[in-house]
Amino acid sequence: LSSLLENFWSAPLLWQLLERMVSAVESGSESGEQGTLNKLFQKLSAERQQSIILQSAKNVESDPVYHCQLLLLLMRLHPETIATSAVPAVEKLFSASAGPFSSTDRCRKLLVVELLPFLLNSNRVKVENKSLPSPDGTLVLPASTLQQWLDTGLLYHIQSATVPPQSSTPFSPPIHGR
Repeated sequence: LSSLLENFWSAPLLWQLLERMVSAVESGSESGEQGTLNKLFQKLSAERQQSIILQSAKNVESDPVYHCQLLLLLMRLHPETIATSAVPAVEKLFSASAGPFSSTDRCRKLLVVELLPFLLNSNRVKVENKSLPSPDGTLVLPASTLQQWLDTGLLYHIQSATVPPQSSTPFSPPIHGR
């Protein structure tokens, strides 16, 4: 598989297989075709896994949710990538979810429910005065950035609890007196 990747890196058929493989890894399936693809992916070197996931994320950059789900998968599988992938993922979701609150905002939900808890529970994120990756692969965040992230999470949960879900059909008040 490694020689196939080296010789045919840009071949569309190979990328279809690789994207199915990444999807299998995301699902965590251990049986059937998905399980086989998952096991095959696990046999690749860490460097190769990272390049496949990063290229897959680049291929779907126009879909911020899927793009960031792939970056989250990368960080979960390879925590050393948190220092380089966390801030771009958070920023992409922040910019994609800018605007009025919507209970169906998939970007904001991914950011608050999955990405931020993962990052904040990671031992690879520190809060200091600078925002730089440290040599050991740890992301160093300024306190103001952490505060912005926490404020976003808090606002999301408050709005989720207080804003009624949007209906797929417009509200029509009953007509009285007819």
